[in-house]
Amino acid sequence: MEWMTLDIEDAASIQRFAKQAAEKYPKLNVLINNAGIMKLEDLRMVAGTEVAEKTIAINLLGPIRLTTALLPCCGSNPIRR
Repeated sequence: MEWMTLDIEDAASIQRFAKQAAEKYPKLNVLINNAGIMKLEDLRMVAGTEVAEKTIAINLLGPIRLTTALLPCCGSNPIRR
């Protein structure tokens, strides 16, 4: 088993990761997105939307960007059942 790391909140980090993953695993045909944060947020406070924006960037935008970046690599390989 091997592992690779990336900053799922950083679009440039995702692009670098996808390039490295495609080079290292040219037969890639499976992607499991398993990352996320859950910060406590008191919505009664007038603190702004910083926590909500960070949560959305990590839990939603990050996996979408990662999947999009890896689709060309995954799409070029036959699906095995």
